Amino acid sequence: MAAVQQNISYKRELRPGDVVAIHSGVLEIREKAVRFFHEMCNDETGEIAATAEMTGVHLDTVLRKSCPFPGTVFERAGALILPEEGGNHRNEVAIRCSLGVKGGTMGDRIRPLILPPSRPLA
Repeated sequence: MAAVQQNISYKRELRPGDVVAIHSGVLEIREKAVRFFHEMCNDETGEIAATAEMTGVHLDTVLRKSCPFPGTVFERAGALILPEEGGNHRNEVAIRCSLGVKGGTMGDRIRPLILPPSRPLA
């Protein structure tokens, strides 16, 4: 797969020691392309620090051309498409999709990342 478009927006600063959550999910799948997003936020305040939306194209590496996704990949990705922005479960679905988690709750399997404290330069 080749990333053919990437849109990144930096919204807020994260500081050393902040607990960070990453939410990812599929927005759209077409015959040869997939569009997905990542959202990074401060887990304690809920403030969004950065967002990224990307488009990837499936490639035949021998022919060096775009080609359709295999049927099973297309079907599985289609089942992961997230509800529109107003959906209540967007973040839960996004995290569960990105980790391939089936069943259970997010808290059972997902632990937030913590940025290490900064160290003075020697």
